[in-house]
Amino acid sequence: MKYRLLIVEDTPKLAEEYADSLASHFDCRIATRADEVFSQILAFDPQAVLLDITLEGEKNLDPIDAGIRILSEIRSFRPPFREIPVIVVTGRIEEWVKKKCEDLGVVDFFLKPASIREIRASLLIAMDKLAMPANQLKVFISSNMAEFQVERLLAKQVIEEVNPNCSVELAENWQASPEPVKSIWKHAVEACDILVLLIGEKYGTPLPSSNISPIEDEYNNAKKCYKKILVFAKDISRRDPRLEAFFVGKLRDPENGHLVKFFSTPEELKYHLKSTFVNIK
Repeated sequence: MKYRLLIVEDTPKLAEEYADSLASHFDCRIATRADEVFSQILAFDPQAVLLDITLEGEKNLDPIDAGIRILSEIRSFRPPFREIPVIVVTGRIEEWVKKKCEDLGVVDFFLKPASIREIRASLLIAMDKLAMPANQLKVFISSNMAEFQVERLLAKQVIEEVNPNCSVELAENWQASPEPVKSIWKHAVEACDILVLLIGEKYGTPLPSSNISPIEDEYNNAKKCYKKILVFAKDISRRDPRLEAFFVGKLRDPENGHLVKFFSTPEELKYHLKSTFVNIK
């Protein structure tokens, strides 16, 4: 089943490019003028909106005011329209535009020219989150995948068993996705409520763009987004020096306030996960 997506973009060629690129996951409708948007919302009942901010079609408004007004009106609707996930793709670089959009609860904000892969990943994560019960917490597990192959699956099983309000996301779930891996990780961290870090011996291959490993990159993104971070570290005498520097300098830094629980066996990890998640709400 495809999701319903309303594309609001006043450049018809670009709107068609979005629709063609997203067609595998979305049934797309296009509105190229501001005065078409609300009739399309009522007729099509979209599950998400891809919104350009600068739009023609409103007689008494500057084009940029038209886009902001549309976003404001959507947020003033009665449910379920009020909760429609909106992703903004715009050429406006002014900081006040981004701030206004964030204040109005956009899911994501992209500057043109935007990567359609990142837009698709953001839309799919928004759809996934929309389908979750309102009180459910999303947990993302970050670790060196090869080192903790067994423990990752164990953690997912334990967390979801001990706390039915938690839904656990693993990077393994995205392996068949056409999205770039770093884009998937970034959006998964942004969409989660809790980041679980499993720390062992290996630091992982640094990303070319930042020269830090995916684990540290995900941690940085989680900190930036004010996510709850839980750390479970394997009790070993020696770690990769880069991982040790990250572990001591960030995870065990008293100013960061992370409680680190140590484990030696999968059974000990299971015990710590149970005692941690049983009361999380």
